Amino acid sequence: MQFIGKSKIGKIAPKPDFIYPLIRLPPSYLDLVGKSALVYETNQNGKRALLITFDEVIQPISLNDRLSALEKTVESLLKRQNPNGLVEIRTRDLRRVKATS
Repeated sequence: MQFIGKSKIGKIAPKPDFIYPLIRLPPSYLDLVGKSALVYETNQNGKRALLITFDEVIQPISLNDRLSALEKTVESLLKRQNPNGLVEIRTRDLRRVKATS
């Protein structure tokens, strides 16, 4: 479970006799607008909690795929490194190189 933000529960009254609680989500969840959700009541560490689920299935990245991507990244970093441990200078104009100590 990951914390996504804090929200004050508001209310919406589509008719004078009906009042519904309203929870606002961060703008990064705009893609959820219009989708159907299932809401469950539960508790987390003794506190009242709501769990919202959607029909879409998230495909987890396999461990092999993650390891392969990491190996490619390490290989590309090692190719840029000289035998003495320094990163290559990419420009041929040495006036543009800043000296660091």
